[in-house]
Parts: sequence; C-alpha cells; structure tokens
Amino acid sequence: MKFRFSTFLTTVFSSFLAFLGFSSCDNDNGSETSMMYGSPYGEFKFSGLVTDEEGNPIKDARVIVRTHNDYEGNFFMLDSDTVATNASGEYKGERDTWAHEARIVCQDPKGDFLPDSTVVALDYKKDRNEAWYMGTANVTTNFTLKKDPKGEDK
Repeated sequence: MKFRFSTFLTTVFSSFLAFLGFSSCDNDNGSETSMMYGSPYGEFKFSGLVTDEEGNPIKDARVIVRTHNDYEGNFFMLDSDTVATNASGEYKGERDTWAHEARIVCQDPKGDFLPDSTVVALDYKKDRNEAWYMGTANVTTNFTLKKDPKGEDK
C-alpha cells in the first residue's frame, strides 16, 4: 500500500512539473517562445593612414589590432590581428568579433619612428536582421609617427 501511494505521488508530481515546464515557454500573448543558442558576433572593419610628422606616408608600418572586453571589471583580450601599410601609408582589415573595444598599435619595424597606440570603442550598426548578429563597426584611425631620436644614430 505504501509503495502504491509513493508511486502515485511520484506520477502526480512529475506530471505537474512537466506541465509547469511547458507552460513556462509561453509568452504573455500565448504564442511560443523559440529558444536559441549561440554567441553574439559582429563585423569589425578597421582602416587608416600612417604618416610621419611631415605628412609623408610610412610604408610597411606594422598595425596591430587587439580586441578586448571588460567583463565584470576583469579585462581580457579576445584576439589580435596584424596588418602592414602599403606604399601610400594606408592599412585596412576586417574580422568577426564580439568585442566592445580595440587597442590599435602602430609600429615601425625599421625602428626609425616611435610607436603610437590608441583605444577605440566599437559602435556596432546593425545592417541585417539576424538573431546573434550585432552589426558592423567601422573604425578609421590615422597615426602620425614621431621620429625616434635613437634611430638617427644608425
């Protein structure tokens, strides 16, 4: 008798919990809510111009783009990308990311100029309607590198 009553209670409570689980998936208007899994992402496009103090383009300057986030006060880097400037001093690149900030560092591999860097906020503009897609962030950062006084001794 005790076993039958226990089995009966287990069946009743299991049915009740199952009913609660199904009813929790309803919206206020009675339609079902679809559950989605994934990670947010956006397109990050970066470009710019690297010149010296006289306005001359610097060819083959190294531009390092490091995307990062600040999660609950803990800073962490997500990824890094390096591009080089062309003969006109221009650089550009793009990548998928979910970062909200990027540090852009410009270096002269020959050592004639001092490095420079800046931190930019990524402001995503949504250009298509996809569930996890944050949009596209376009950043243009120009650098004017100063002559390295140590580099003149070469």
